[in-house]
Amino acid sequence: MQITNKMGLPQTLVNACETEKHNKPGEISATTLLKGAKAVVLTDRHWEDLTADVTELAYSIEGTAFHKFLEMKNPDAFTEERFSVQIQDKVVTGQVDLYDMENGIIFDYKRTSVWKSVYKNYEDWRKQGLIYAYLMRQNGLTVNKCVFVMLFRDWSKTESLKNADYPKAPIQTVEFDVTDEALEEIEAYIRQKVAEISKAETMADDEIEPCSEEERWARPTIYAVMKKGRKTAVNAKLTNKAEAEAMAATIDGGYVEERKGVSAKCEGYCSCCDFCKFYKENCQNGGEDNGENAA
Repeated sequence: MQITNKMGLPQTLVNACETEKHNKPGEISATTLLKGAKAVVLTDRHWEDLTADVTELAYSIEGTAFHKFLEMKNPDAFTEERFSVQIQDKVVTGQVDLYDMENGIIFDYKRTSVWKSVYKNYEDWRKQGLIYAYLMRQNGLTVNKCVFVMLFRDWSKTESLKNADYPKAPIQTVEFDVTDEALEEIEAYIRQKVAEISKAETMADDEIEPCSEEERWARPTIYAVMKKGRKTAVNAKLTNKAEAEAMAATIDGGYVEERKGVSAKCEGYCSCCDFCKFYKENCQNGGEDNGENAA
C-alpha cells in the first residue's frame, strides 16, 4: 500500500502509517472474517496498488499508539496474545488485548465514536469477541465473557447533559456472555466465511459476489411521500415505490421523492473500491440501485 501525504505533514506521521498486509499467506484474522469476501480478496490481490493518505489513517495511528501504551502499563498481564486454529484450508488467527485468566474474561479496547454507543451497533464486536473465544477455547482456555471497553474520541460533556441516549462518560463498556450455543453459532460463521473467501480467491475480480448489505453498511433507497407546501415528508420510511405512489395518490398535492440508498463503507471506508465492480456501477455516480447491476 502506498501512503500519500497531500497536506505535507511531518515525515514521522508518514512513517507511522507504513503498513504491511494484515494477513500472512494462508491466514485469516478474526477482524478479516468480519469483512466481505470480495473486499478481503481485492485488498490482498491489489495491495501494492492501493493508496491511502496520512489524513485518512489518523484514527488508525491513534488506536495503535493507545494499545501500545496499555501494553507498556501491563507488562506482566496476559496481553496481545495470538491464537490460531486450522479451519479448512486457512489458519484463523486472533489477538486479544487482555485476558483475565482467573475469571475467563476477554477485554478488548476500542477507540471509537460515541455513535457506536448511541445506536448500540455492537454486532460486529460480538462476532469478533466470539471468534476470539472460540480460538481460545480450541487452545484449552476458558472464556466466559467478552468485555469491550469503549474510549470515545468525540465525546461531548455538553451533549451528555442534554441527550438521554448519549454516553454519560467518555469511557463505557459493553459485554457479551460466551455460551456453548454462541460458540456453535460462531464456528458455523467462521467456516462459512473461510469457504466464501477461499472460493473468491479462485475467481476473477468482477466475478466475485459483492459484499453483503450488512458488510457494505448499506442503507436502502427510500421513497418519501411528500405534500406540496410542506417541508417535511408525510412518510419517509417506505422502501417500496408502488406503495409510496399509492399513498401519495390519496393526498391532495402528494408526490413521491426518491432518496437513493447508499453503501457507506463502499463510499467512504473501503480501500479497494477502485477495483470493485459493484462500487463502480453503484456508488461512483452517487446512490445505488440496490445491487441490480452488481455482479
